[in-house]
Amino acid sequence: MEWEDGGTQTLLISQKFDDGSSFTDLNQRIRLFLSLDLISGGQNDSRFIVEPLESGAINEDATWSGIPDIKSSTFPTLSIGWDNSLGRQANSNYEYLRVYEWDGVKPTITDSDDVDTYLAGQTPLFSVTSSPTVDRDSIDENTSLQNALEKNASSIQLLKSFDNWHEVGGTNEPAFQNSWVNFGTSDRTAGFYKDSMGWVHLKGKIATGTLSNDAFQLPNGYLQHDRLQADFPVISNGSIGLVRITATGGVQPIAPSDNTYVSLEGISFYAGF
Repeated sequence: MEWEDGGTQTLLISQKFDDGSSFTDLNQRIRLFLSLDLISGGQNDSRFIVEPLESGAINEDATWSGIPDIKSSTFPTLSIGWDNSLGRQANSNYEYLRVYEWDGVKPTITDSDDVDTYLAGQTPLFSVTSSPTVDRDSIDENTSLQNALEKNASSIQLLKSFDNWHEVGGTNEPAFQNSWVNFGTSDRTAGFYKDSMGWVHLKGKIATGTLSNDAFQLPNGYLQHDRLQADFPVISNGSIGLVRITATGGVQPIAPSDNTYVSLEGISFYAGF
């Protein structure tokens, strides 16, 4: 498990599998049990428990590689299933995901039954399952993200709390490129955020840059779900312009846009979770 805040990475790490020197190629079903301590900044009561369901012993890591800045004012990223040696997320199929409101208790966990017993008394906030799934007996009746959201409205608030507007050019945020800047002090500045349903929204008005070149780059997690480029009609210097979102997340004002100004208002696309 990795917590990244403004480029600073801290890790909780499972046991090694296969030949004892690799974190990849698990080739089996595993269950992850995670608690994240938000009160004391993550460093005291966080736990990352990995239980192989076919072979291998249950393993726990509760000591971060560094102190995670859980309460940072910049937008952090929590990643589970990260292959640190290759610098990318592991290619895994997830059967289900559940989020609970943690009561601060650290139960003894020796197997899946201990996890089930403990969670039975906790408050569920969010639940989603894949379809089809191998292990239907171990998951609840939610069969889609939509059903999960409808069943428990608090999950929407939980997801909304994960993101706020990211201001382009701000600290630890994507930088302007190719001479693009915010248009003026009386207009909204360039920014983006992802809503509770996985849609990315852009805002602001930019100017003076080179057309058909990136004004800024959207980070991983904010790219279009199908990883294909798409063009969006916008207002540019009082006329119709276009903004292209490239497959790699580049935000490009293109012709017939006029670099006197280009509005990003109204651009939205699905990125997923």
